[in-house]
Amino acid sequence: MGSDKKRKKKTTKHKKHKKSKHASSSDSSSDSGSSDSETSMDRRRRVAEKKARKLGKKLKTADIAGYTNEENPFGDTNLTERFVWHKKLEKQISSGVSMKDLGLRAEKQKQEQRLGEIERVKKRRIDREEEKEQMEKDMELLNRERAVAEAVELEKKEEEFHLKQAKERSTIRLRDGRGKPIDILSMNLNAEPEDFDLNSEDPIYIFAGLSLKEMKNLKQDIRMHMELETENEQHREFWEAMLIVCEAEEAEATQQEARDKARLRGEDTSSIGYEAGLHASVDDDIKAMFQGKVFAELLEMEEGIDEMILNGDGEVEYWDAVLKRLKVNKSRVRLTDIHRQLWQRALAVQAPKQKQALEEAAKKRAEERFTSPEDAEAGD
Repeated sequence: MGSDKKRKKKTTKHKKHKKSKHASSSDSSSDSGSSDSETSMDRRRRVAEKKARKLGKKLKTADIAGYTNEENPFGDTNLTERFVWHKKLEKQISSGVSMKDLGLRAEKQKQEQRLGEIERVKKRRIDREEEKEQMEKDMELLNRERAVAEAVELEKKEEEFHLKQAKERSTIRLRDGRGKPIDILSMNLNAEPEDFDLNSEDPIYIFAGLSLKEMKNLKQDIRMHMELETENEQHREFWEAMLIVCEAEEAEATQQEARDKARLRGEDTSSIGYEAGLHASVDDDIKAMFQGKVFAELLEMEEGIDEMILNGDGEVEYWDAVLKRLKVNKSRVRLTDIHRQLWQRALAVQAPKQKQALEEAAKKRAEERFTSPEDAEAGD
């Protein structure tokens, strides 16, 4: 009896288990059907989520482009704590983007490209700054050159104004009959060919009869014209030569004055005014040495003496004194040459006009003789 009850219980339990199993199997079949009805998009999404989480974990803790939190060019102490956009990764993975294109190596390549672009931007900025700095330097230099050019132009205009004023003063003095030696020199040098005085003397004779004071005043006037007349090469040479000759004439006048005073005191005058190395007895011989020499010959002689002094040949003091006199004589010859050039240029312009004027005057006199009263009465 007891065993039958046990059997019934087992049978009932077995049936219940089978029913439960059947029910579970039925539920499983139902779940399977529901799972089968899930779209492939959802499966890809879950796979993408899983891959994105795994990839994001790697990307978040990885060092990018070899930088660390302690050493990086950006001053960011949290450089390696990177932000990872998981949803973007899921979307990219779901859309079929390869994991190689999203992995650590690809991210490093992208980061290196970004860093490279940053470096290029920095370089362009540095280049622009350097270009700007260079432009500022060029502009500053240009402004400085412009200022210098304006100053030179202003100085040139000022010199022209002073020269014009000096010429006008000379013209007024000459017109009023109180002309100075510098007025005569400036008038002949600056005169146009048709206005040049063909009877004017060689400028080396301008010193004749001048006192020592007048020579000093003339020297100052010559220096003023040297400073003002710098554009014309011939005028510049003229005033330079005039200054050398004027200084020599002034020195000679000073020495002559000293000799005259010594003579009045009854002192010996043989050694007054003569340079070291040059005795009074040979002074005339040296002057004769230059007599009749043209400018080119004197220039060649000067070069020879310079070379002799440089090599230490002969008496240095003597040849220094000779060279000093040679330079004065060379300046006199140069003044004569310039005066001759001005005279010839003026003659070429004035001679035809004078010839024409003479011919017209002769013709007029002939006509007057032909029509004179005596000739008319004789005709009647």
